[in-house]
Amino acid sequence: MKYAIFSDSHDHYYNVTKALELVKEREITKGVHLGDFCAPPVFDILSSEKSINWTCVWGNVDGARAQIILRFREATNLDFSADSFRELELESGKKVFLTHFPLLAQNAAKSGDYQAVFFGDNHQKSVETLPNGTLLANPGELSGTRTGQPTFAVWDSETNELEFVALTDFKVAK
Repeated sequence: MKYAIFSDSHDHYYNVTKALELVKEREITKGVHLGDFCAPPVFDILSSEKSINWTCVWGNVDGARAQIILRFREATNLDFSADSFRELELESGKKVFLTHFPLLAQNAAKSGDYQAVFFGDNHQKSVETLPNGTLLANPGELSGTRTGQPTFAVWDSETNELEFVALTDFKVAK
């Protein structure tokens, strides 16, 4: 199964919309967002496409958590973590670790308990397979505010391979 992996969208509604269009074109039905949404309107966009189920963890600049949870508690395609990390069990029985924070991700990946570990926060796309076989990856920033190139990733849970997707039609906030 393929998963869309988003992080660090930072209220960049245009780029979130463009990325969501690419996810729909690929007929991906599962996604994760690794935090730093910033404000509720990002969830308006994510919840608008009911064919994609999102698992979400919080980042360090997601200050409107209570408002977001209350406003979107009825959205059937949004699943919020109570914290800034989460364990996700796949259909295969394997587990994935999701967090916004690199240090948590590195420690989880070193444990060998997970097929893949995904994180955000530093806005730098990266991927490596550790000696224990765990994939450790950051999809980069959807906002494009630090690197000037908005990206997200597509992860194949069957092959444990990751593809970075760069937006070609994007805007960078100044």
